[in-house]
Amino acid sequence: MMNKILFSLLFIFLIKKAGAQVSLDTQLRNFPIANYLNKPIDTLIAHLPNGFDTAFIVSSAGSLNRGASLQINYPNNEFWIDIYITNAHFITVWKDRTTGPPEVLWPLSLLRKEKIGSITIYNMLCEIINEGDIY
Repeated sequence: MMNKILFSLLFIFLIKKAGAQVSLDTQLRNFPIANYLNKPIDTLIAHLPNGFDTAFIVSSAGSLNRGASLQINYPNNEFWIDIYITNAHFITVWKDRTTGPPEVLWPLSLLRKEKIGSITIYNMLCEIINEGDIY
């Protein structure tokens, strides 16, 4: 009888714990982007929901005034985050893109120190689910 009671209590506890977990979608939709604008990219990375791919993608931004952009992906491209910088202090934004690939032109170690000008979070349907910028 005691085993049945313990098993029942454990089962109820596990169900409640599973129900208490917030989905990644909800976490990203409600992520307080405004708190990270004009702060170093590393600050944002330290507070993102767990599970993202640590092989970040550095690419050239559409506007040279923004310099480099960083993309952070979650598994299976379920979600991704595009980050653009503003007022570069550690990288040179006016580099000719024909002189090399973005990850060489803008080293990740330096890019992560730059302050964030824009953050956009997308879902796998390419819909913007959360965004903010200081432009």
